[in-house]
Amino acid sequence: MKVSGHFYYRMEAKDGHCGFDFMGAFKKIVLHKQLSYKLEDLRLVEVSLTETTDGTTIKQQFEAERTSLLSKQKSACQAIMNSFRSYSLSQIY
Repeated sequence: MKVSGHFYYRMEAKDGHCGFDFMGAFKKIVLHKQLSYKLEDLRLVEVSLTETTDGTTIKQQFEAERTSLLSKQKSACQAIMNSFRSYSLSQIY
C-alpha cells in the first residue's frame, strides 16, 4: 500500500451467490490511524482507526453510489465490518 498505489479486490459472499469488484487508488495513508482512497467511479472513502480502552474503533465514511439505496449500502458496509471484526477476534484468541 502506498499513496497513489492502486488496488483491486473481489468481494464475494461466502457461498458465492453474489459478489463485486472493488478497485481504486490510495489517497492518504497514516499508519495505524487513517486510510483514504478513491474508487474507480471517483467516490471517496475515508477510514479512521482510534485506539480505545476496549481495543480499536474503526469508522468508515463513504460517498454513496447513486444506483443503490443508501440504507442498503450502509447495511452492506456494516455487514462487512461485522465480518471483519469476527475474523479479527478469531485471530487474536
